[in-house]
Amino acid sequence: MEPDFQALAETLERMTDGFVFLDRGWVYRYVNQRAAALFGRTPEELVGRNIWEEFPEGVGQPFDLAYREARDTQKPVFFEDYYAPWDRWFENRVFPSAEGLGIFFSEITERKRAEEALRESESRFRAVCEAGPLGLALVGPDGRIDEANPGLATITGLERGALTGTRLDRWVADADAPLLATARRALSEGGRARPFDARVSRATGDHLAGRFTLTRVERPNGSPRFDLVTVEDVSAQRIAERELREAQRREAVGRLAAGVAHDFNNLLTIVVSLAELVRSELPPDLPSGDDLAQIIRAAERGAGLTRQLLAFGRQRIFEPKVVSVASSVREVERLLGRLLPENVVLVAPPVPHHLWIRVDEGQLQQALVNLVLNARDALEQGGRITLEALQEAAGQPCIRVTDTGEGMSGETLRRVREAYFTTKAPGRGSGLGLAMVADFMEEAGGTLEIDSAPGRGTQVRLRFPSVDDQPEPATPSPEGDPVALAGVRALVVEDERLVRSALLRVLQRVGVQAYEARHGEDALLSWEREDGHIDVLITDVVMPVLGGAALARRLRERRPDLPVLFVSGYAAGALHTLPGEGAVGYVEKPFTTEALLAALRRILGRSQELE
Repeated sequence: MEPDFQALAETLERMTDGFVFLDRGWVYRYVNQRAAALFGRTPEELVGRNIWEEFPEGVGQPFDLAYREARDTQKPVFFEDYYAPWDRWFENRVFPSAEGLGIFFSEITERKRAEEALRESESRFRAVCEAGPLGLALVGPDGRIDEANPGLATITGLERGALTGTRLDRWVADADAPLLATARRALSEGGRARPFDARVSRATGDHLAGRFTLTRVERPNGSPRFDLVTVEDVSAQRIAERELREAQRREAVGRLAAGVAHDFNNLLTIVVSLAELVRSELPPDLPSGDDLAQIIRAAERGAGLTRQLLAFGRQRIFEPKVVSVASSVREVERLLGRLLPENVVLVAPPVPHHLWIRVDEGQLQQALVNLVLNARDALEQGGRITLEALQEAAGQPCIRVTDTGEGMSGETLRRVREAYFTTKAPGRGSGLGLAMVADFMEEAGGTLEIDSAPGRGTQVRLRFPSVDDQPEPATPSPEGDPVALAGVRALVVEDERLVRSALLRVLQRVGVQAYEARHGEDALLSWEREDGHIDVLITDVVMPVLGGAALARRLRERRPDLPVLFVSGYAAGALHTLPGEGAVGYVEKPFTTEALLAALRRILGRSQELE
């Protein structure tokens, strides 16, 4: 059968690929319509012409070399290449014969650009996966890691290559393994696995907090599926959350302390005031006088506990002044004599008398008591506690509390400043002591340092800013009262009836003409009744209806020079918010008769100086 050349030509013309035939002299003998269109010519313009004369820019290019290879070897050549003059990509299939070359070709520019874009996208995605802190792993059906990124190597503490082939559950803490099993089961059943938090078991033997996410990836063409596992190190987040919870708990304690202190200090005020009144009316040689003195001292100790809570909750006025470290340490040593067991020895070397710091002295003493009592609890079998103060080489005052106890582990040392954290048995400590010391040092502008290790005991160092000035020596009071209280007209505002009654009795005993009011609104009515003929306002701070600070502001608007004496368990900010020029004072509940009257004389004396 003769070949049907006409049918062959029709077939070549209908092809979507370009087709040309070159004789051995590189002359076009046939060009189909598609090829001519790709060349930007007509078949008639090319047939009979030399390819390298028509396209001289192609000489020496890959197309030229591939065509010559096919002609010389008489073997087909298939290749893809970029033709720079046209900025286009072509796929070529070259078939040699004795007469020349039959060449099929098609433009693949769009495909090559799509492939390049895909490669760039994959490269960027891989760069993100490689550089990011997130741990990534491809896990096969057998639960083993096929591939892992550097982030997962960092999280697990193992070299990246060593991770490949290990089981994923090897890197989850045993106690949290059921969480991983549940997530994988959910994926196998066609569901979604929720992210879950689990501890990551590291190659170093420790653990860190991790968040796991599992996603099932189905491969095409029946290839085995795999799971994409992401692991995020959330340790810093967990620490921040714990610190936030602790801060919230401390804030709650502060609010609770403020409320409790108000009522508790009122009760202690009644105890102290009435006990002092009773003692003042008894003959000095009666034995019951000593009992009343014990009652007053017990109430003062209760007040110290309240001040400790208020200082921790930052609800108490911080009253810094230059104090002698030697004097404060001696006072603490005296207080601790009754609190240490016989098998614990307190050593307090002499303190240099020139050592001065600017602090709230009451809070300093409370901080030192807390530290010594913490050291006492670490000496269950007995030992020695050293309380010493010195001036370091840089001139910075430092107080050190050192014990010979068992010391603390690294984990305990990291957490020891947290509020509520304690290693003591239930009922033996609240975990607030060192947190309160830390708060005190922050307010004092100093630093708290702790050095401890198992078997080496513990040393706590309190470093304070240096001060150049010293407290002014107290000037002795002249004979008699510098300010006479007899005849002074005082408006006494207190919502607790028994406290108000105690205040009135103390004031009336020294000749003060006192008018009582239950709260701020009641006090305004009393002021109107007396036509403002009041010499001093003595008021609680926290009261229903109208508080003491608001009352003082209202009355100062009427008389700017009105002296005001606040009497409260806490009064943060109240002393600095009053208009006018009158003197302002503060006495803390529970107070002694002497402290109340001394404060009253001071503000009346300052008021006289301002006139």
